[in-house]
Amino acid sequence: MNIDTDAFDNVKQFQFYQEKVGEVILNIVRKPAFSKQDAEYLYREVSRSCGDDVRITIRYVDNIPLTARGKYRYFVQGLPIHFSDREGGIVEHVSHDLLA
Repeated sequence: MNIDTDAFDNVKQFQFYQEKVGEVILNIVRKPAFSKQDAEYLYREVSRSCGDDVRITIRYVDNIPLTARGKYRYFVQGLPIHFSDREGGIVEHVSHDLLA
């Protein structure tokens, strides 16, 4: 995901969130100058990065909470992530902070 674009110029904070295959929610905190044109441009840029098979939803929020350690997370993956091991099996990982 390329987030180094001017499409985020009028966005104060953002966070990509995914909990379903083929769907991504982009939570954004808007700057006062954020406009409909900014939303359209942002949608086009994110859609281009994600591809045609991913549905993008922009959700306006008042703030994006920090983690328990005070960190800011740009991407929250709520799907299990599969890693292949040397034996050809599957190891599944789900972030523990998503389950809490």
